[in-house]
Order: sequence, then C-alpha cells, then structure tokens
Amino acid sequence: MVNIHILYWMNLINFGTLIRLYLMKSLSMHIVRFIQKIKSFRSQKKIARQSEVPSLEIYRLQPNSMQVGFINNLRKIYEAGEDRALLISATGTGKTYASAFATRELGFKRVLFLVHRNQIAKQAMKSYRKVFNGTVSMGMVTGKQQDYDADFVFGTIQTISKEETLKHYERDHWDLIIIDEAHHSSAASYKRIMDYFIPRLWLGMTATPDKRDDNLEGRNIYEIFNHQIAYEIRLQNCDGRGSSAWFRRERAVSPQ
Repeated sequence: MVNIHILYWMNLINFGTLIRLYLMKSLSMHIVRFIQKIKSFRSQKKIARQSEVPSLEIYRLQPNSMQVGFINNLRKIYEAGEDRALLISATGTGKTYASAFATRELGFKRVLFLVHRNQIAKQAMKSYRKVFNGTVSMGMVTGKQQDYDADFVFGTIQTISKEETLKHYERDHWDLIIIDEAHHSSAASYKRIMDYFIPRLWLGMTATPDKRDDNLEGRNIYEIFNHQIAYEIRLQNCDGRGSSAWFRRERAVSPQ
C-alpha cells in the first residue's frame, strides 16, 4: 500500500509544476506583448521624427486679414491677364508664408521658388510643407541636390540659371515662378531665367524695391514687374509681432 504521505507530496509537486508552467506561459505572453509595444513605439517615434508637424497637435495654417488682402489683389492682377506682380514686404513680415498661401489659394500646381542661397531654399521649402501638408511633392535644385521632377522646386539662382539646368524643363513648365529678393532681378543670372521661362505668373518679393540705379534702363524693379504691386507690407502694419502676424494657427478638427 502506497504511503499516503508520499501521494500527498507527489500531488503537491505536480501542482507546483503546473503553477510554474502557467506562470512561465503567462510571463512569456507578457514579454511578447511588451516587445510588440516597444516595436510599435519605435515605429511611431520614427514617423514622428519624419513629420513636418511642429508640435504634438496638428494645425491647419490659414492666412490672416493682411494675407487675404494680398491674395485677393494678386488674384485680380492674374485674372486681368497680367503675368507679373510684386509683393513689397518688410524683412520679418513673412513673405514666404504669404506666397505659400497665395500659391495654395490660386491653385498653382507647378511652382519654382528662386533664392540666392541654399539655406534660404531649405527654409522656404519647410514653410511650404507646413502650408501644403504633404499634398504636393517638393524638392530642391541646387549645386548638391537635383530634384528636377518635384511639383514644387526650391532652387538657387546660381544653379537654375545654368544652361544645363534650364534644358531639363520646357519653357512653359512652371505655372508660377516666385523670385525671392526680387530687387536683384535685373542681374544677368536672373534675366537669363526670366528670358527662358514663360510661366502663367511671375511673383517678385522684396523688402527694398527702390535702388540707386532705378533710372538706368532695365534696372527698375517696378518696370520689370510691369508696375503691378499686389500688396505692400510694412512692420507697422504687423502690430509689432513680425512674421507671426502673417498667419494664424487653427487646430484641425476631425469631422463628427
């Protein structure tokens, strides 16, 4: 006859084994879930780093009253059949955002944004990405980067004005060409570009349109842009807030 004490201890050992197996299985499931959460977190973190959204909240940028005035005037000039316009805007009042809003509201699909330095091209593209929120492709054409096929190209005058760069495009490829620091547009490199391309609209932007050599033929910025002044912004019009006065942020609200 089996000793009852032996049976007791054998059952107790088997029960303990079952408990350990259960705990090990449960622990394994928790470990697997934890690893999955870590992977998901890392994936989301990577996406967040790649995002151009400036904060944890997603905003939709909308023009303020001054920008609306500029957009309306530019629309009137464009619809009247003019192909050149000038935005006179003091440094720090947000010319780039103003042009981005106008581009979006007037529906231009292929845009060339001309600057004189790589860093300015990068900053302009960053601003445009915030306004367009991934709805168009954007790239740069500079000495180091050639995104020729992007919908919106931010390029340096030095690179775009080269003959080998111009040959990449048909003369009427661009709907809109924006010239930053347009007071330089009488220079030979700018003139080469303006003589080649035939966009639907040229938009010049400058804080200093008046120059000492305005009296010389071909040097007057107002004449280059057919005396079509779309808008003029001075710092005193911005309530002392600089570029922040050019736009307001509205939280994007999901449809109910």
